[in-house]
Amino acid sequence: MQTNPVPLRLIVAPIIYPGVNEYEVDEWLAGKIDFHVYEELSRKIRGTSRRIARYSIPVGSVDTDEIAQLRSHTSKLVSKKVRGFLFKGSIANLEQLISDSLRRVWQKESSGGR
Repeated sequence: MQTNPVPLRLIVAPIIYPGVNEYEVDEWLAGKIDFHVYEELSRKIRGTSRRIARYSIPVGSVDTDEIAQLRSHTSKLVSKKVRGFLFKGSIANLEQLISDSLRRVWQKESSGGR
């Protein structure tokens, strides 16, 4: 168990579509943040991306009910404390948009708002 947690305040998920002129920004609700955090925490522990012997033998899951419950509890706590955004578009139209959006969120967070 980690004893010095890193304070997480923001999750950004960019999806790049080369050559498109439109963009989309979606601020996630806590339930969607919970879903994505849980999935990301689960990916390695379940062994879905672990292989040995030159990537030829999959490694089985090391998950237990206790670990899964802790992971679920943790993702729910995280989802109540952070904001999450999905950005879709080309690099050209997202680069400044993400930077500006993050700056606004950071300023709002720094002033005590969510």
